[in-house]
Amino acid sequence: MRKLIIFILLVASCSLAFAKDDDIVRLSTKVESERKFATQEIRFAIDQIVLDYVKTMSENANAAATVGAFSCTVGANQEWIWRIHEFKRYVSKASANIFAKTLRATGNVLVGGINVCSLIEQLPEFKAAAGLGTKPPAGPYVFGTLGGRLVICNPFYDADTYVVLYRGDNYLFAGLIFAPYVPLYATDPITLADMTVQRGFLSQAAIKPINYGMFCKGTISSY
Repeated sequence: MRKLIIFILLVASCSLAFAKDDDIVRLSTKVESERKFATQEIRFAIDQIVLDYVKTMSENANAAATVGAFSCTVGANQEWIWRIHEFKRYVSKASANIFAKTLRATGNVLVGGINVCSLIEQLPEFKAAAGLGTKPPAGPYVFGTLGGRLVICNPFYDADTYVVLYRGDNYLFAGLIFAPYVPLYATDPITLADMTVQRGFLSQAAIKPINYGMFCKGTISSY
């Protein structure tokens, strides 16, 4: 079991020489906005650490058998759209490999690198997540669904790598457990003599691999 500790210190400052009533308001607003920023950064860090575990578990000898590499090369007398349709067979096979390994689960989540998600986006069965394209993504984010499977885009994976996995609804069907015991702790703001305001944020959790068979790795090539 790995213990995860994330600590962020934020600093906001205001010039005392020209301080006015509205400066104090702006300072308070800045501290609040930075609190929201810190919360997002902690969540981002946790997401990435968990997804790194997912990839590592899919590469373990006890993981579901890999489906190998899907080549995006278009064959003779074949159109691109029909070539990428064959990728769905690899995803389905990965799900079947998880079931063959565990006898209790099939793949219901796909985590992919940038190229993998770009390929998936072109499939007719893909449904984009609400708000996709209207707000800038930060780190791993929900990309949409493909054939009922949740798709997560992780820019920190190799662009051509993806993992199909099963995400259960209780601990009896868990492949990986993330157990936070300090979801988010914030210290009180402290104003120093130079009017610099500091505030710390802390999150603690434990991560435990449970069932390697619920993870299956695949790749694409020549995209």
